Amino acid sequence: MENPFFEDNERLMPPEEYEARLRRSLPEWQTHYTSDDYVDYTWHAPTVRLLTMRPRLRPPSSHYEYPAWAHKALGGLPAAINPGIFLGAKTIAAALLDLLTEPALLKQAQDRVHRAHRRRHRRNAMDGAVAAQRLPAAH
Repeated sequence: MENPFFEDNERLMPPEEYEARLRRSLPEWQTHYTSDDYVDYTWHAPTVRLLTMRPRLRPPSSHYEYPAWAHKALGGLPAAINPGIFLGAKTIAAALLDLLTEPALLKQAQDRVHRAHRRRHRRNAMDGAVAAQRLPAAH
């Protein structure tokens, strides 16, 4: 077999497509995937989040399925994961270069962050006001 990996392992996938595929495996009531603290620090520092795929082997025939341990083992094999990690690093670097060389794009990104901060602060203030209404009166 010339290339043992699925084609999807070697292409960039739009975030919307990735999420749609991911959501097929989740129950409808589940709104988040994994427990990650990235949402906390994204409020304080410029951040890029890039999800990479764990390599999957193409079966040698349509009737064959690799055992689960084979898929897990590929996650620790540098020759299998490094191409995705390096592609991610190049993508993040290209985004940074765009922000450094295109002032209008940087302004757009900054405006988006400022809008998100304002929404978050309004939501937190409203949550605090609702919580204060629920407190018993002090005597």
